Amino acid sequence: MAQRWVASTLLVLFGVVCGFVVAEGAARLTLDSPQGYTLYSKERNEAHASLAQLVSDPRLGHRLEPAAPGHDARGFRNEASVENTDVVAIGDSQTWGINVRREESWPAVLATISHLSVYSMALGGWGPPQYEELAHDATGLG
Repeated sequence: MAQRWVASTLLVLFGVVCGFVVAEGAARLTLDSPQGYTLYSKERNEAHASLAQLVSDPRLGHRLEPAAPGHDARGFRNEASVENTDVVAIGDSQTWGINVRREESWPAVLATISHLSVYSMALGGWGPPQYEELAHDATGLG
C-alpha cells in the first residue's frame, strides 16, 4: 500500500514538472520579454564585448580598458569623462547596470530625475577594496 502511494506521488510530481517545462518552453517561444528586463542584441553585444576587455590594474585588480565600447575615456560606463560632477556612484555590477542599457542603470536614472551630474565608477566583481581606491579618485571630481 505504501509503495503504491509513493509511486503515485512520484508520478504526479513528474507530471507537474513536465508541465512546467512545457509551459516555460512555450512561453519563451511565443512571448517577448518586457522592455527593460533584457538587453536587445546591439546593447547586449556592446556591453558583453566591453566586459571582455578587462585588463589587470595594480590598484583595482582589474578594470576595463580606457574607451572600451560603451565606456568613457577612463573605462567607466558613462557617456563621457568629466572633470566635475555633483554625484559619484561607486559600486559593482548593480551600479554598472548589468542586464540594462546604460541609460537604465541607477546612476543614469538618478541623473535624470535629480537633474544632477552623476558619474558612475563601477564594474562587476568590485567590492570594498576597490571602492576605497575609487573614493580617492572621486574626490578629485567634485
